[in-house]
Amino acid sequence: MSLAGENGCAYVDRCTNSRWNLPPEAQNGAPRRERKMRSSPKQRSNLLYEVFCTSLPKSSLVLSPGRITLLGVALILGGTLFPYNFSSNNFVSLKNSFGLFNAIRLRGNDLLIGADGKFRQPFKGSVRDIRIYNRTLAAAEIHGATINARPDLADIAASYPLDEETGTIVRDTSGNGNHGVLVNGAEWIEKARGGGLRFNRSDQYVRVRNSPSIDIATSSFSILMWVNLKNSTDGIDQAVVAKPWRADSMQYPFYQYGVEFAANGTLNFYFGDSSGRLRGAFRMRPHIGIWTHVAFTYDGRLVRGYIDGRENLAVVIGERWHPRDILVNLLLFVPFAFGVAGMMRERAAPQLQAILVALASGCLLSLGVETAQCWLPTRDPSLVDVAANTISAALGAVWSANRMRIEK
Repeated sequence: MSLAGENGCAYVDRCTNSRWNLPPEAQNGAPRRERKMRSSPKQRSNLLYEVFCTSLPKSSLVLSPGRITLLGVALILGGTLFPYNFSSNNFVSLKNSFGLFNAIRLRGNDLLIGADGKFRQPFKGSVRDIRIYNRTLAAAEIHGATINARPDLADIAASYPLDEETGTIVRDTSGNGNHGVLVNGAEWIEKARGGGLRFNRSDQYVRVRNSPSIDIATSSFSILMWVNLKNSTDGIDQAVVAKPWRADSMQYPFYQYGVEFAANGTLNFYFGDSSGRLRGAFRMRPHIGIWTHVAFTYDGRLVRGYIDGRENLAVVIGERWHPRDILVNLLLFVPFAFGVAGMMRERAAPQLQAILVALASGCLLSLGVETAQCWLPTRDPSLVDVAANTISAALGAVWSANRMRIEK
């Protein structure tokens, strides 16, 4: 049974009995004062719990710790998982999702050379010696590639010299078996002239079936190649290398990772991060009409671009979390932990035990919520959020435990 005094202070029954043994005047809104409570002989102590003592009007519904806990859970689930548009994507990487940096996200779609996911942005130039790494290459390694130094195969995902000259099979020399198939006969360039593929029609491309080695989910990435670019005459961007975000589609955020030659003459690098946001375009202006070596690297914080071995681009990626988000997370779990600690204290648990149980409950709930967010394309799970939520739970637990008084 709950009573509200004239000054708005709420008294809530915490005994195992169904009601307090109060004098009649206490049930008629008598002025607030501490009253001696009498319980049955089996009850060792009576607990007096005060909730929101200065703000509740007489007619307000007084919340028990159990109701506060449920309200806190509803607040957390609504604030962290709404609009509940969970994806059935089977390629979620928990390690990638909980990373401290903006990582490229696992997607599971085929790699394309010379086309985008919707086959509406065909490449009109020539390309050779494409290499993809799941690590960040140093500037010296990039420069070495421009003078045809022997490539370092450590952490290489795929390597396409494109020097076959004939046939429809594009060999992967990385040792990972990511061989491609030439579709609709792009023109092979003779090895004596450096090799490569020349794309002359809009329906020509190379398809490489997805595999774990090219389905990169990391905050360390490099892609480099030789290109001979032709300006667009129809105002359409040209996809050089693309790993679409969705199969046979160009829906936002477009690419898991990809390189485009834009109609405005810039070479652009894109990737989709673990929260489903598009990162890019990261632009640099290459040479046109001649063979040019280009490269992009990413280390979780910085995107760099190179033209003929010289750094041409350096852009810092924004942090995955914002101070405002941390502030919200520091407050979000206070009601939940307040209620949990209150339920423990109403069972006569020691103050420290009540705080620890509420703290552990908040931490586990936060981990569960952040894990569920891995399947929400509009959410960005983070261990920083878990830490902030745990601190929030600690604040609520200490506040609740200190407000409970036990009368012998």
